[in-house]
Amino acid sequence: MDSVLSYHEAFVNLGKPIGVPADQVRYLASFFLAIPLASLYRVLPGIHTRHIFSAIFGLFFGYYCFGWQVLNCVISVTMTYILMRFLARSKFMPYIIFVFALGYMAARYNSP
Repeated sequence: MDSVLSYHEAFVNLGKPIGVPADQVRYLASFFLAIPLASLYRVLPGIHTRHIFSAIFGLFFGYYCFGWQVLNCVISVTMTYILMRFLARSKFMPYIIFVFALGYMAARYNSP
């Protein structure tokens, strides 16, 4: 199947004529796809439906633009939420979350 372009090659070929890298073309495509989805979001009934819609398409766009690196954001956000829920009454909550977030970013930065 040589005639079928891979996912990456398609964006490379779209960006070549104007001199834009493939990752920026993907980001721009997701931006322009988000505009019609915003009008769909406005007509969704109920707050829970809107939250589910936002979560699904947020994860989709994150994966679409950044690949599996989106898991770093998901892990960081999930752990921050869990810490906030369990440490809600602690006056040290902001400091603990700051240390976690900074430590997680530093650990991910230094890992291969």
